[in-house]
Amino acid sequence: MALGDLDGDGDLDLVAGASSTVAVLFNDGTGTFTGMQTVAVGAYLQWRWPT
Repeated sequence: MALGDLDGDGDLDLVAGASSTVAVLFNDGTGTFTGMQTVAVGAYLQWRWPT
């Protein structure tokens, strides 16, 4: 588990990993984490942030 400003809005977002996926939860600015995105990880990962 890690925190970081992943979307550049100044709020800390949450990243958590499991055996084959990574989940990203975005902080909405009020301390609530919303908009969870999950990504399957493996030997080759090709993924872009949603726009």
